[in-house]
Formats: sequence, C-alpha cells, structure tokens
Amino acid sequence: MNEEQIQKILNDYKKKREREIQHYHNVKKHDPIFVEKNRLRAKQYYEKHNDKYKQKYLDNRDYQIARSSFEYHKKKGSIHKYKNKYPERFNLLVEKGYVINDDETEILNHC
Repeated sequence: MNEEQIQKILNDYKKKREREIQHYHNVKKHDPIFVEKNRLRAKQYYEKHNDKYKQKYLDNRDYQIARSSFEYHKKKGSIHKYKNKYPERFNLLVEKGYVINDDETEILNHC
C-alpha cells in the first residue's frame, strides 16, 4: 500500500466514526426502546461481573492506600517522611512501578 491508500483508509474510518457518533447523539439515545435495551444489557453485565470487580478492588486495596498516602505526602513535600514512616508501602509502589527509587533521589513518574 502506498501513502495515498493509507490516508484514504484513515479518512474513511474517521468519517465513518463521525457518522456513527452523530447518529447515536441525534437518533439512538433519544429512542426509548434502545435506551431500555441498553440499560438492561448494562445491568446484566454488572450482575454477571460484580464479583470480579470486588475481587479486583480487594487485590489492589493495599496499592491504592499506598498510592493515596504517597500523593498526600508528595503534596505536602514530605516524601522522605513517608519513606521512613511507611517503608513497606513505599516498596510496594516501587515494585508496581509507580515510583522509581534511585538511592537518595526519588524520580516520580506521576509528578
């Protein structure tokens, strides 16, 4: 394929997506039958996968607590206090790749 064909395919795809978005916003979301079917489908999906999301939350609970308290200490400018007070939380963040620890200096991924 040459460059013109690739550009044509990309432009056609963009136009198709724009038409689909316009159709949804102008027609489908105002159709009560579609809205009812969509709500029913979403409710069934939620009921089917509810346990999976609860388990995912429980698995990541320690990570979320560590990240939240790290962000608090980062905002206050006391990352060294955090590192000394909660070494296990800090190590968890390093393992997950949220914080990169270089001896004395911390390079933060999410500054």
